[in-house]
Amino acid sequence: MKRICLAAVITLTLLVFCQCTSCSSQDKEEEVHELSSPEFCSLSINVEGQGVTRPAPGTHEYSKGEEITVTVTPTAGWKFSRWEGDASGNSTTTTVTMDSDRSVTAYFRQVPVAFNLNITIDGQGTTEPSPGMYDYEIGTEVEVTASPVQGWEFAHWQGDAAGNSLTTIVTMDKDKDIIAYFEPAMYTLRIEIDGEGTTSPASGTYEYDKNVEVTVTASPATGWVLEGWEGDVSGTSSSVTTTMNSDKTITARFRQVGNVRITYIFYDGLVPSVESDEYVEITNLGDSAQDISGWVLIDGSDGEPSFTFPAYVIEPGETIRVYTNEIHAEWGGFSFNYGRAIWDNSSPDTAILYDSSGNEVSRKSY
Repeated sequence: MKRICLAAVITLTLLVFCQCTSCSSQDKEEEVHELSSPEFCSLSINVEGQGVTRPAPGTHEYSKGEEITVTVTPTAGWKFSRWEGDASGNSTTTTVTMDSDRSVTAYFRQVPVAFNLNITIDGQGTTEPSPGMYDYEIGTEVEVTASPVQGWEFAHWQGDAAGNSLTTIVTMDKDKDIIAYFEPAMYTLRIEIDGEGTTSPASGTYEYDKNVEVTVTASPATGWVLEGWEGDVSGTSSSVTTTMNSDKTITARFRQVGNVRITYIFYDGLVPSVESDEYVEITNLGDSAQDISGWVLIDGSDGEPSFTFPAYVIEPGETIRVYTNEIHAEWGGFSFNYGRAIWDNSSPDTAILYDSSGNEVSRKSY
């Protein structure tokens, strides 16, 4: 009986010892496991707008306490704006300490597209904005105003603007060029003379309002004729009219009509009463022959009578006479065929010689 009881005690003691030994071993294993298995935290990276991050957007796991650097790069046409969540500021790089689960969001904003506006001028004036190159966001409506200087006026817009209003509106939907054209409000007329003669207005420089019509008349000197107009007018008429729509120069060109002159007037005839033997003497003082066909000799004081030369060429040094009412072949055979005295004895008269175009060639008084 004692042997049985002793065996039972020994058996029970062994069972208790084994149980205690098993529990102690299990606790140690759990403690070792706890020391060898580190904690992890998650980092969620998000993007609003168009851009990329490094690390890429998404959820990443990092050891607890680790410091993670996140960098952003915007895509073309976008700009990094700010961090939100567990990061802040607007630097393109931020650092997140992983002491717990974290979430950061990178915000990007679109950069407005800009177009160039080039403003230039032609003439004398300016613009507001001043001439130059400017950048404007897409869709911007730009008001440009032209201002001429004194003596000039605004004409029109050209390029990517049109019309003649002082102010134009340019919508910036692409690169644009506009030109403000100015033109003189007054123009200059220069009158010149080539040869001997005068003009009215006299030769010189004048200013006229834009689009005014100016008439200029030429008067040749004795022995000269108007050959014609040159420059910004043309023709052979004694008067020309030009419209002042630009600066202009005109020239009255005169040419000498030989050297045919009235050299003498025999005004006190010997024939009683009618003085038919009066005459006007005409001489070619030049070195070349002169055709005087169609030329007219007239009493300039009374306006009559007049004598028109038939076909005739007066030679150098030759002198001819036009009698009041006589024919003398040796002097050319010319006569007014006038029945009474022409040249007044009591008060001076003036004889005038015109060429076939009506230009005065010579005049003489006594």
